[in-house]
Amino acid sequence: MASSSSTLPHSQGKKRKLADDGAGPAPGAHPDLIRDERVWFADGNIIVRAGPGCTGDGLVYGFRCHSSVLAARSPVFADMFQLPNTAGEKFEGAECVDLPDAWEDVRGLLRYLYGSIDIQALVAPRHADTLKVIGGPLRLAAKYDMESVTRELVPVLERHWPSTYAGWVHAEKGFRLSHPGVVQITRERYQDPAAAVRLAMDLCLRSVLPAAFYDLSRISIRKPLRAVPHDRWADAALLSWEDMERLTIARERLARYLEEDLFRTIERSITDLMGHIGDVYGIRKHSCEGNLEKWWVRAHPVPGRAYSDGPLASLQGLAEALENEDSDDEYLTNVCRGCRRELAGELRLEAPDLWNKLPELFDLASLSFD
Repeated sequence: MASSSSTLPHSQGKKRKLADDGAGPAPGAHPDLIRDERVWFADGNIIVRAGPGCTGDGLVYGFRCHSSVLAARSPVFADMFQLPNTAGEKFEGAECVDLPDAWEDVRGLLRYLYGSIDIQALVAPRHADTLKVIGGPLRLAAKYDMESVTRELVPVLERHWPSTYAGWVHAEKGFRLSHPGVVQITRERYQDPAAAVRLAMDLCLRSVLPAAFYDLSRISIRKPLRAVPHDRWADAALLSWEDMERLTIARERLARYLEEDLFRTIERSITDLMGHIGDVYGIRKHSCEGNLEKWWVRAHPVPGRAYSDGPLASLQGLAEALENEDSDDEYLTNVCRGCRRELAGELRLEAPDLWNKLPELFDLASLSFD
């Protein structure tokens, strides 16, 4: 079967004629063939089949499409279609091509290639369905050397799991803005970071791993025995033994960072702040210093305390508390505005510094994707 030399982008304007009978069993092709409701074109010259019934018992899902579409995107398919169809199985004049891949992944890839997936809708920060929709196409794009698909979809994944602290803050803030009134980030509204880790590992995407592992570190890796509606937990079955070990060690390192490194760093900052600020703001230096120290001992993030949004959000929240001029905190009300702003600035600097430490905390440099 010869492949077309023309390039056919997935979002093309040309309409394909759908088969009149739509979805449902297709007698004669396979006793349990289920036609896809979106990818079954009357002028298609091949029927891509996938599902358990291709290799054994079970359903088979069929997609009547065009060899030129697949060949234009994949040299693997282009070479495949140059070979003679030795099996010779046809249905309604179209040659049948069986793929060993998960039928959901095949469906996702073909629907993407034919433009029936609205990728722009998935760009919304932390869209709950993004991983489900683009995961299959990305896996098959890697397998079948579809570089253009990878180039188009990896940036969508990276917008949800960014490599920079500024990108992370933007994604978190964007999620909040797109879900006004939501107090808790629930499992139904938010993606599973374990799925992001698995996909990034499968695709060798280092850029996604720091954010995905960090998000994973701030939730439970299994459903709580007494789960409540706002609980989030990861699907542990998606994680390898190495993933679990990496996560466990990183959580211990994060705990040490919060309890020791961060605590001492801000303690020193308070002392240094008082050393150079003097009484310039009109309040006795020891009053500001003493009250800031007491506030920090009580407020600093520690493991086990209710900081469900993670230490990065906690640092941001503490900085905002210091900058809140209407605060009625028993210690902060006795600290001058200047000292509070200075310390808030120190806390804001700690957040991107912690972000830059994530690859080290999760030992990501040791990963080998060769």
